[in-house]
Amino acid sequence: MLGVDIVEIARFTSDRLANQILGEAEKLEYQDAVNKPAYLAKRFAAKEACIKATGLIIPVSAIQILNKPSGMPYVVSEYLEDYNIMISISDEKDYAVAVALAYHETV
Repeated sequence: MLGVDIVEIARFTSDRLANQILGEAEKLEYQDAVNKPAYLAKRFAAKEACIKATGLIIPVSAIQILNKPSGMPYVVSEYLEDYNIMISISDEKDYAVAVALAYHETV
């Protein structure tokens, strides 16, 4: 399944909002982020795209979007362990967008 989300970066200026959206590892990255609103907006859009792609109803804070050393984003969530998810995130001045492609792993 495919999920996509786009958000306006200007909506993501609150540290309080960051505490509601981000997981523990993301909070550490957020503290070092040069552009905190863009970081937060991209993470929110990516999490929403994952939720849309899987069809699951879970809190965004239960999903973490982290980066491999190469910079490639990946998804961490106990709720999504049965899914393989590929994700792409981008931003441009006023907006952040994310696309998630998810498929259910069969055993």
